[in-house]
Amino acid sequence: MEGASPNLCGMCGEDLHSVRPGLSQHDLVKICAACAREQLPNHGEGYLRRAVEDFAREVESHSTLGHYQDMNVLGAGPGNDEPLRAGMVFAIEPILYSKEQNFAAVVEDVILVTADGYEVLSKGMPYTTDEIEKLMSQKSIIEAADERR
Repeated sequence: MEGASPNLCGMCGEDLHSVRPGLSQHDLVKICAACAREQLPNHGEGYLRRAVEDFAREVESHSTLGHYQDMNVLGAGPGNDEPLRAGMVFAIEPILYSKEQNFAAVVEDVILVTADGYEVLSKGMPYTTDEIEKLMSQKSIIEAADERR
């Protein structure tokens, strides 16, 4: 799906593109951790590389990358090793945290499993550094309301 940006610096992009009926949440965890490790050479030796290394270890210690969703937002779903089925909705919400910088990046994708793959229900949200910085530089709803008074 072109235009549905792989999330969190692309580290979990492959798991997003891998979503389809038959895979399990646990399969997606393994794919995401492998993708993060593959990107390590792109991050030099600084704090970002150490954060990505920590991310891969942290992801591997979990059984899912997020949670199922229903009308209550945090939904109940099948077990983490049970196959995904068309119609399931879940969030992929990895967290990249730099202890050295005391900074975290969280990008959540809401995914609908379709008969032949997936659909990103959260598309249109900011993903890139430029998109996020542009959004963060805008006035909030509260600031805008205060100005109208």
